[in-house]
Amino acid sequence: MSRPGLMRAGSSIAASNKTIVLVTGGNSGIGYEIVKSLASQRSDYQILLGCRDTTKGEMAVATMGAPLNVNPIQLDITDDRSIEHCVKAIEQVFGRLDVLINNAGTAGKDLVGTELEPTRRQVWQYVYNLNVISTAVFTERVIPLLEQSKNPRMIFVSAKIASIGKLLESKKPNEPQLVPFCTSKAAVNMMAVDYAMRYPRFKVNASCAGHRATPSNDTEMSDDTDPAKGASNLFRLATEVNGQSATFTNSEGTIPW
Repeated sequence: MSRPGLMRAGSSIAASNKTIVLVTGGNSGIGYEIVKSLASQRSDYQILLGCRDTTKGEMAVATMGAPLNVNPIQLDITDDRSIEHCVKAIEQVFGRLDVLINNAGTAGKDLVGTELEPTRRQVWQYVYNLNVISTAVFTERVIPLLEQSKNPRMIFVSAKIASIGKLLESKKPNEPQLVPFCTSKAAVNMMAVDYAMRYPRFKVNASCAGHRATPSNDTEMSDDTDPAKGASNLFRLATEVNGQSATFTNSEGTIPW
């Protein structure tokens, strides 16, 4: 495993007075779009693009035009050693983290192809390991860095189809293949609410990016499914210093838990 490639030469001093943001799973899909959006619209933000493969992270930054306020950092939230390297690198360079965007996740479709016939148990374990267990472990490890921030914010990328309220309103179950993902994101919602209550000084929220064309699904790209549209609410939550906490929203408004 490679060590984190964090800062370009001389950039740590320039970034010391900026808002430090970490986006997990930042080299593609929704993660890529929120990094790109923050980089282009907020020069006062230094964005750490979390990526399992730093080569892919560097390529992602290059496609954005290589903005100086974006730095790839090696991070695999399913790997405890990677988590430790990432956290220590941020601590050494910045001493804090202002905004955590927990974006890394899966719907399980990327497991197809890694096994000839993945069993139902394997799909559930795969989805929950990344979306719930690894997100929880990583978040807990980052808390000390967030506590050093004047305005700590934590955002969990969720999904409207994880809403128990919406499911009851619809009076029909989710598609069977979506149940592992839906229930995992419902668990993520509970995690967000728990952190909001546990750390009242933090702004902790869940956000639905909508059904977009990302590497974790087989949705075709269109104007409606463009991942860039899924980044708008995340941008709002990441930049609102005095916003609300313990909310579940998308670009259209509030979603029932």
